[in-house]
Amino acid sequence: MPLNLQGVRQYLSELRNSGGLHKDQAEKYRNILLEILKNPESEMAESLKAFVEATLLYLGNYYLMSVHICHSYQMMYRKKYHTLRLMLSNQGNQNWKEAANVLVGIPLETGQNTPVPRGG
Repeated sequence: MPLNLQGVRQYLSELRNSGGLHKDQAEKYRNILLEILKNPESEMAESLKAFVEATLLYLGNYYLMSVHICHSYQMMYRKKYHTLRLMLSNQGNQNWKEAANVLVGIPLETGQNTPVPRGG
């Protein structure tokens, strides 16, 4: 039986709140679309509109989450990179020139951590 507009909205709402794997979600969205396409043309437009809005919202959230995850990994990488460079510079106590060259390699625009001199 084809889904009416109310049924489409309810099913999309349940799907949005259910979570799950991206592959499984995509298959469920596909199934909803197939059910919408069974409707008579006079009832199809509003259901398709609701479907497109829900799909764009889902894809937008998925994309933003992916960007956020990538950004988090990038920030972790930068922090580890800077920590490693600081450790290498501290290893070079007797070779000040080499230690200075290591410190020069830390980009200032991304360095949010201020190096703290070690007592010794």
